[in-house]
Amino acid sequence: MVSVLEKMRKLEEYIAADSAAVDPVLELTLDKLLAREITRATARKKTLTAQIAKFEQQYHLSSEDFLAQFQAGTLGDDIDFIEWAATLEMLKNLNDRLTLLENNLEK
Repeated sequence: MVSVLEKMRKLEEYIAADSAAVDPVLELTLDKLLAREITRATARKKTLTAQIAKFEQQYHLSSEDFLAQFQAGTLGDDIDFIEWAATLEMLKNLNDRLTLLENNLEK
């Protein structure tokens, strides 16, 4: 089975071979796919942000202060702290991907 990345590379080769021959439907389809991914990522961001807010409320600590203390090793290895740190990392990665998507979507 061909991966999505391999398919995208083939599409890139196709477009590079003759960019004037690109069908407007293809362009519209790609824009819609990017918009769909932005919608999905935005929904995931909302979920992660809510999870982080619960941790902040539960421990009466901002995520910034938590992360500084967690990385310094002063909080220990409680499962909640590991999950909180992982959720913050997931949110950061998601924000990076969202930025890439939004910068590449024609408005």
